[in-house]
Amino acid sequence: MIVTFCCTDTKAEPWLAGLRAALPEATVDVWQPGAPPADYAVVWTPPQAFLDEQPRLRALFNIGAGVDALLQRRIAPQTLIVRLDDAEAALADRPGEVVVFDAASEAFSQKNYSIAESIARFAPVVEAARQAGIAVRGAMSCTVGCPYEGEVPPDPPRARFGGGDVGCPYGGEVPPERVRWLAGLMKDIGVQRVDAADTIGVGTPLRVQRAIEATLAHHGIDHISGHLHDTYG
Repeated sequence: MIVTFCCTDTKAEPWLAGLRAALPEATVDVWQPGAPPADYAVVWTPPQAFLDEQPRLRALFNIGAGVDALLQRRIAPQTLIVRLDDAEAALADRPGEVVVFDAASEAFSQKNYSIAESIARFAPVVEAARQAGIAVRGAMSCTVGCPYEGEVPPDPPRARFGGGDVGCPYGGEVPPERVRWLAGLMKDIGVQRVDAADTIGVGTPLRVQRAIEATLAHHGIDHISGHLHDTYG
């Protein structure tokens, strides 16, 4: 069995040592052009040249974000794509802060996971971080509009959870009620502070004020920050 490591801007040595210890019968190496085709690969942003040399690849293990980008590449049809959950490894490195991201629009969130799926994934990570004494921040993206679903209704179903607190590139304004709801959900799972982000630069002073005021329903002013643009003054 051949296992190949092909991760951009990632130290290979710890991964190689761990893989070799776990798979003593396997050949584990960093990919080089022209190397024998692999059975399995651990990757992050691999070049297309690597994928073109893998006609028999059984599974591709992606070590971080970017699975959607992989789906746009030419990959052997039998290859299973797996995203590794690396939260435990990240917490072991004692980061200064953990950040969880979501949007106030279900359509926007669905480009990754649904709002409910996102919350379910966030909760154990937030809990583990808090138990380890690591601060947790919630990033609420697109907080005044949504690029995929137009105007966002003010009263989303309780099963949802989302981002988009100021604006969305392809749609209408996100109402403050959605921002308030999202800020509350983040508070409920243990997030300590939040960002209200005008992700696509469509916010006006009044829209931004409404988004911040909505966030204040659940987080104190000292625990709120903004990611804003000056597109409309």
